[in-house]
Amino acid sequence: MLTTSKTKNENYLGYLILEIIMVTIITFIGVAFVVFYFLARSDSRHDSKNLQYLFDNPWMYGLICSLPALLAVALLLIFRNRNYIIGYHFDDESNTLVLKYRGLVNKSLKDTNVPYRAINIQDFSEKKFLFNQTYKGKSIVMKNANLTLDFVTNNFIWEDQPRERIHFLHELERIKNYL
Repeated sequence: MLTTSKTKNENYLGYLILEIIMVTIITFIGVAFVVFYFLARSDSRHDSKNLQYLFDNPWMYGLICSLPALLAVALLLIFRNRNYIIGYHFDDESNTLVLKYRGLVNKSLKDTNVPYRAINIQDFSEKKFLFNQTYKGKSIVMKNANLTLDFVTNNFIWEDQPRERIHFLHELERIKNYL
């Protein structure tokens, strides 16, 4: 019997948009404070008018704060572009792992069967940049199909199903030790 996530049909794009908005706002405001602080400090030490220039040209100030925010959003989109495992079944009779997965934007569900002997399991943990939540979990890499599927353990997909999440990780470990 296939174990699936309760969120398999949800709009994951909504989660991404919320995260983009939060990262953009926090980065923009953070950069604005840093620029203001360092220019005010520079002006007081060297009797310059850099801060006055930025206040006279708010578009320039906005551009200086927007560039790091855009970079943060681009990095977020790169990190979140994954194939998320949203269903699984360990078939010990045929020694295959049946996986159901989907992308972040595309709601269509795809299936794949992976023989136990062909499973290549890797731990992953994203790099922390600015204000993103780092995803952690397991990647199942299928080199012959040029496909990587990710089982993220600390996000919204399996959040309400801790038993199923732990079961998947234990079964992966069992298969890894079996081979």
